[in-house]
Amino acid sequence: MIKAKVINYIELFVILLIVAVGVYLFSSGVLSAFGWDHSWPQPQR
Repeated sequence: MIKAKVINYIELFVILLIVAVGVYLFSSGVLSAFGWDHSWPQPQR
């Protein structure tokens, strides 16, 4: 039971990490496409 719970938390963390990276890349790409990347903390040039 404990082992399954730990694995579940790890899977949840990995999924959240992948989603966060995907959203970051998508957002930076959209901002660059619209020319708003100067307002983004790390512009993708």
